[in-house]
Amino acid sequence: MNRLIAFAAGFFAGIFGSTFAGFVHAGRGVAQSQIIYFGVPLAIAILVGSLLLLNRYFQTRLAGLGFLLAWIVITCKLAVESFDGDLILSYTTFTSAYLVGAAVLLGIASSLRPLRPLDNGYDDSRLSELSNESVQSKLTLEERQF
Repeated sequence: MNRLIAFAAGFFAGIFGSTFAGFVHAGRGVAQSQIIYFGVPLAIAILVGSLLLLNRYFQTRLAGLGFLLAWIVITCKLAVESFDGDLILSYTTFTSAYLVGAAVLLGIASSLRPLRPLDNGYDDSRLSELSNESVQSKLTLEERQF
């Protein structure tokens, strides 16, 4: 059941993250009369960071796979022309860079092992030692020797 929840949470987070990244990827600004294209790296950083955070929170790769599946679905939907003629992911160099970069980096990030769990503020190291039966037997043998 927890795996299903992780997959569903990753999928729904992927819907929102992918939609946001689809609009952000075309971002650019002007600094000292030079155009700076910051949208593609920002969009990819948001996507990969969200995927890694979901995997870390749920301690399973299924959350990342749900996120990746949602990114594929939303990207395909944004790349299709609507009835009104709107196209969010138009055929430009930046869109191609966004699609290739995000596909490669999300694929890599979704296959990585989850990072260590988030710290909850408690020192559970002593509790985890005591819960392990082999450690308990070693502690009792050491206590008997003293």
